[in-house]
Amino acid sequence: MITFCKKSELPKSNKKIMIDFQDCSGKENAILRVSQKLKGRESPSLVSGRSFDALFDVVCDFFNENWMNWHDIHIYNWSEFSRKNPILSQQILTLIIEAYLASISSEIQMMICEETNTSIHQLLEAARDKKPNIYILLT
Repeated sequence: MITFCKKSELPKSNKKIMIDFQDCSGKENAILRVSQKLKGRESPSLVSGRSFDALFDVVCDFFNENWMNWHDIHIYNWSEFSRKNPILSQQILTLIIEAYLASISSEIQMMICEETNTSIHQLLEAARDKKPNIYILLT
């Protein structure tokens, strides 16, 4: 799901979301950058970047609204950001992965309650084959 690569190693992709961490400093700025790119249509725009909980909700909305039709996520200038913010950078990656897993969990709950027509096969496909690809570009 997460691939560290150079720009020249990126696969061609028609559907991609680009998040650039160039000149990104601190938690608030990082949360705002992610929330501007990975949010659902109905998600509120975050005006401050103080809350990982709010970011988690926004990213979950993105995965839920784009169920099984996810875009590749390209993260640029990650090396410098993670060097300056080692713990924060890991928290952000973990949050994105946890939001993806929460979307699968949400879909399972809807299957149990018979509120969706997703099949077990589609669910396995979402977890195994059609998961979103996150490319972290190393410079």
